[in-house]
Amino acid sequence: MDFLKRVNWLMVLAYFILIGAVTPLVVYLTMSPIDLSPGIAITLLFGILGSIAYAFHLMGEGRGWKWLACFEGFMSGLTFWIWLMADDIVHPAIGLSSMFFILAGFVMYISYRRKLSQADRIEGENFRELETGERLDYLSPSERDHAPVSRDRSDYGAR
Repeated sequence: MDFLKRVNWLMVLAYFILIGAVTPLVVYLTMSPIDLSPGIAITLLFGILGSIAYAFHLMGEGRGWKWLACFEGFMSGLTFWIWLMADDIVHPAIGLSSMFFILAGFVMYISYRRKLSQADRIEGENFRELETGERLDYLSPSERDHAPVSRDRSDYGAR
């Protein structure tokens, strides 16, 4: 229950008030002046609320606002993609297939980042960079383990 003491409840209240202010405006846009599609209106609503949450994060109010902004940005993209499939702009089979490809790429990226952070914790980042003329084949196996190749490929001529 300690995390409840760290939350700025006035900012949460301000966010809920802003939700109450933005939602009727988006509903109004679906009816009267421009006859906006409900799918686009929901996308717009998620985008605006995500922007507000990110603005709160930039004001230094904690990382929870950043995660809320990321979630609402994701939901905005998802509702837009669903709207494209519902209005037959994108065929549903192509839309669903591309959603799963994007999701698989995201999962692979998360797996890659976890592997990197795990390797950093295990190895402790105690590596030295190879110098320009130094090659890995000339190092002993124990030296090779502690001397990763520089990712800079500008010194190919030296090898």
